[in-house]
Amino acid sequence: MKCSLFLLLLLASCSNPFQSPGSLNFKTKQFKIDPLREAERLRLLREAELERRRLFLVEKEQAWSKIVIEANDSFKVIESTIKTKCFACHDANTKTPIYGRILRSVNPIYRHQK
Repeated sequence: MKCSLFLLLLLASCSNPFQSPGSLNFKTKQFKIDPLREAERLRLLREAELERRRLFLVEKEQAWSKIVIEANDSFKVIESTIKTKCFACHDANTKTPIYGRILRSVNPIYRHQK
């Protein structure tokens, strides 16, 4: 009884007197796109994106220059200390001692620079 009632409701909901049997008719909304308006819209979007990128690069450059200026200013405060304490071993012009060139694993400078 329940099964027949279910089938009856299922068949009644699928039948449409204005439709041929066995075919489904879906209504789709057709949008008419004007190619000129679409091209103009895309051009404006590209220009807006390019402007956003340009502004981002300007802000990035300003932020980076600010960081570099702050780093240079803070280095000036400790420059004398670094020159006296660190440059003796970590300078590119300093020649490594003979024991450091022969036995690299024993060289404290080599281990420290890793």
